[in-house]
Amino acid sequence: MHADQIEAAYQPFAAVLREGGFAEPEQGWGASQIASHIGLTNELFSELADRVRAGEVPAFDNTPTWADAELAGYAAQFDGLAGLADAVLSSGARAAAAYAAMSEDQRAVKLPTTIWHEGQIVQDEPTAIGDLVAGNADFHLNMHLAQLRALRPA
Repeated sequence: MHADQIEAAYQPFAAVLREGGFAEPEQGWGASQIASHIGLTNELFSELADRVRAGEVPAFDNTPTWADAELAGYAAQFDGLAGLADAVLSSGARAAAAYAAMSEDQRAVKLPTTIWHEGQIVQDEPTAIGDLVAGNADFHLNMHLAQLRALRPA
């Protein structure tokens, strides 16, 4: 993935967020929580990439995942879903810039990585920081875009 592709990947998510019309789920995250999760994760991966560029090898462990209070606090900084859409685009641009600023060797630096999803470990092995940033803009983002779309009444 190229940095411009990473940045562009967030456009569809932001567009759906701006369209609104989401129902609150009986269980799980609502639209603002999903958007906050994406924004916070982008910020985290940007920070990890910056630390790798500085010569560190930080660990990535997404447990515990973002608490509801953290997600609500993040969302409260912005003006509704449109503001969150802008924040997602901004954080996606920051992640793309962090990716672009790394050399190929830096992108290949493997970080100790543990990823949890719905209470289960889905990955527990060193992962290249470049793959984390790119995967966040691909698989992870698309998973949450589908989750967001599912919140629209049929």
